[in-house]
Amino acid sequence: MKAFYDKRPSALEAVGNGNYLYRWDIKEENVPGMEAGESDRTQYSCKEITIEGKPDYGKLVSGVIRESYSADEEMALVNKYNSYKQGVITDSSIEDEYLSFLVFVKEAKAMVKEDLGIE
Repeated sequence: MKAFYDKRPSALEAVGNGNYLYRWDIKEENVPGMEAGESDRTQYSCKEITIEGKPDYGKLVSGVIRESYSADEEMALVNKYNSYKQGVITDSSIEDEYLSFLVFVKEAKAMVKEDLGIE
């Protein structure tokens, strides 16, 4: 889910009920004033998910992936790729789509490791 804040949000934040918010892709944005004479303001946009319980590497990576791909979409992508590799279907664009997914997963894992301060 995309969220907006007036102040730069932290990557991880406890919400008080045992759950945490995880935020990534935090960007500073300049928002023009809505009315004449109103000055511009700074806001921050990001993607965020709620993690149930204590956040760990696996939960965060899974949450980031699921924010972009449902389990059904991921499985369909894997099945299409396997069908292409076996010659069942011939649309070569499937290979690029699957490789893009693999790059996305790799980048998500690296981002979460960085945010958690692990190597």
